[in-house]
Amino acid sequence: MTRENFLGDKENNHEFELTNEGIFSMIGSSKIKGIKKHKNKIAAYILTSDNPSRSYQEVKSFLSEESLPTAELAMFTFRVLFGKGVIERGLKSILGVPLMLRQLSEIEREDGYVKIKNIDKFYEIIHRDLLNISLHSNNVTLKSFFSRDDGDDRLSSEMLQVLGVSSYEEVLVEMEKTVKNAHLRGLQIADNIRRKTFKFEKGGLVRGVNSKNLSLLLQNGDLSYEYHGWESFMDRYTPFDLDVFQIGKTTKGTDFFDEDDKGAVTERCPWYYGDMVLYIRDRGQWSNPVEMELSNTSSLSDRHLGVRTGIPSSQIDLMVWSPANVQAHSPGYNLYKEEIVGALNINSWYIPVVDENLDLIYTPEMYDEAQKVK
Repeated sequence: MTRENFLGDKENNHEFELTNEGIFSMIGSSKIKGIKKHKNKIAAYILTSDNPSRSYQEVKSFLSEESLPTAELAMFTFRVLFGKGVIERGLKSILGVPLMLRQLSEIEREDGYVKIKNIDKFYEIIHRDLLNISLHSNNVTLKSFFSRDDGDDRLSSEMLQVLGVSSYEEVLVEMEKTVKNAHLRGLQIADNIRRKTFKFEKGGLVRGVNSKNLSLLLQNGDLSYEYHGWESFMDRYTPFDLDVFQIGKTTKGTDFFDEDDKGAVTERCPWYYGDMVLYIRDRGQWSNPVEMELSNTSSLSDRHLGVRTGIPSSQIDLMVWSPANVQAHSPGYNLYKEEIVGALNINSWYIPVVDENLDLIYTPEMYDEAQKVK
């Protein structure tokens, strides 16, 4: 068979001849952002698999299918970009890996080298995390996938199995419940802010983000760098988790954040990560680390923690926006603010936003007004 025929089946025996040249041609024709710089990894993923022809068709399907859930696309690109060898060679220290992920996938150091003894378990945990984060962020692509009648039955069954449910209806009901609870919680917090009874509680988490990514964050959840599709990269020191800071006392006995004097919004650490700070109250959601894991993977402080894989956007209780951090008097300031309000207006539930003085700058009334013109 000639190289130019590698894409199709032979008329008689349906055999494939896969080559780097042909795979590069497929990648070159893709319009997906960031994919071309990974052409060597994609070719290696296909040609070194147990069934290259099947892997080729898998890649081709993911590159052409625009209606797949973003969680599935994130998982697919993660497997392509971060194979077992890449992860083992890239880890600076196994102590930086979330504890449950490290234990269940048996990541150990042997003779000076990092070894992952159960890579299938590793991928299984990440896959479940990504789907759960997407579900509890009310992701529109996931909802659409489970709402249509002409979906991929094989993929659908696999996703249901990973989520631990038996039907599409269970997924959709859970998404509806998530939206309702998050909305009611947001309204209650806004009321507490107005009554001056709100305070940041010990055990809660704060995380700095860039508000220009707010729309994607609300739809997909706040994901670690390794799960950003073809733009992903691996943090060598604390990979596979999100950096967060916990309100409370450090081992030195000082308040890392002091909720009584608004330290959670003035402490400089979270602002290193962006112009907006997210607050996630401790509601007991970290009690089962197999489902949602919070662990200390940093040597900076016992209050500098990591959340495995990411955080569903429905977990966000409050946002603090700092105009000073985006240079309030710059020409782009108004547009920036409009983009933030626009992202919040089209979200499925209300999320309160305050400034550094804990004054409410995005209100329930603003959200309600936006819903009338949807």
